Amino acid sequence: MTVREIQNILSAEVVCGGDCLDREVNDACGSDMMSDVLAFVKQQAVLLTGLVNPQVIRTAEMMDMKCVVFEQVEYWEELTNIMEWTKTNVTSTFHICWGAQAGLYYHFGVRKIILPKKVSGIYRHRVNNRKVQLVRGFDDVFLAPHSRNTESSPEDIRTHEELVVLAESDEVGDLIVMTKDGKQIFVLGHLEYDRLTLDKEYKRDMAKGLNPEKPYNYYPDDNPDNRPLLTWRATSDCLYSNWLNYYVYQTTPYDLTKIR
Repeated sequence: MTVREIQNILSAEVVCGGDCLDREVNDACGSDMMSDVLAFVKQQAVLLTGLVNPQVIRTAEMMDMKCVVFEQVEYWEELTNIMEWTKTNVTSTFHICWGAQAGLYYHFGVRKIILPKKVSGIYRHRVNNRKVQLVRGFDDVFLAPHSRNTESSPEDIRTHEELVVLAESDEVGDLIVMTKDGKQIFVLGHLEYDRLTLDKEYKRDMAKGLNPEKPYNYYPDDNPDNRPLLTWRATSDCLYSNWLNYYVYQTTPYDLTKIR
């Protein structure tokens, strides 16, 4: 198969490299994790990805890819069916990171914005309203991990009357957003990460030659040889306990048909 045939099948627009359409292609891969591409994909393949950033181009160059296909999410219809189902079948839905961005876009039209560079590290956040049950027990300021290439538009979030920003950071923006009725909760970071998740991501990408920046405020003395401190576990436990208690357990009726 040639790149031209792939273009025709996908009805794709050629952004650049129109003189390369007759290249023969024998392998292809699809991933938004460039480290996985470097680890598992054969060279001179076709790369399909939903990311649009310099890291993708750098990876394609390193792997001598035949071409890069920037695609929309293939499972978007299935995902939106699930999100629509949650409106009347569960009392509250908890979205994390990319899932939070997808949920904000589907339910409220909040745009996804590509960042100039990846956000990775442990960042300081503040609670905006401690009286809301989801952040009950939180400190006024707390730390939380982030690892992402995009963000949900802060402007779109703040101009939507149904959305409330419960926690945010001056450095990396919004972390916890929810609807006023608590039925939709969006966490735009990674409070579920364990101590070594960012460490594994960083060292994996280093081993593949991606030269990532060290996660911010993560390693003691900024030295990747030092064991990272776990500084967000209590906040994480509090968040999930509050959600399960106040927004699921105490609000779910015995007769699930009564959920609205």
